[in-house]
Amino acid sequence: MGEYTHFDADGRPTLVDVSGKSVTKRTAWAEGWLYLPDEIYKTVSNGAVKKGDPFSIAELGGIMGAKRTPDLIPLCHTIRLDNVKVRCELDHEKKALKITCEATASEVRTPAESPRQPRRHRAAWDMVSNNSQSKNRYR
Repeated sequence: MGEYTHFDADGRPTLVDVSGKSVTKRTAWAEGWLYLPDEIYKTVSNGAVKKGDPFSIAELGGIMGAKRTPDLIPLCHTIRLDNVKVRCELDHEKKALKITCEATASEVRTPAESPRQPRRHRAAWDMVSNNSQSKNRYR
């Protein structure tokens, strides 16, 4: 299992040692698309969601997810985030939700790319329920 960075020579999980890396400032960006079924698209585009603005709720959920990244991704280093932006924008032509994330961290010894993933997924999850027939597509 030597090709996997989070396993030792015996195949046991290990946290990657970043103590020898230089401290840097990093910014990471991510984008994902959530294609909505017609009924959900009509509801959100007309502002007819009974519980409030789903986009603001999803953005808040994404930011909360960023703060919990080490709890959501096994063996992820804790990174002090300086700034997190999550935006949800409805694309009427595609009938899809575009979710973008930006995370900035200083004093980093490991890439800042990991924390952006849970934000995007959390924001998408907040938009649709488990029972939705939507086609979740991320890139």
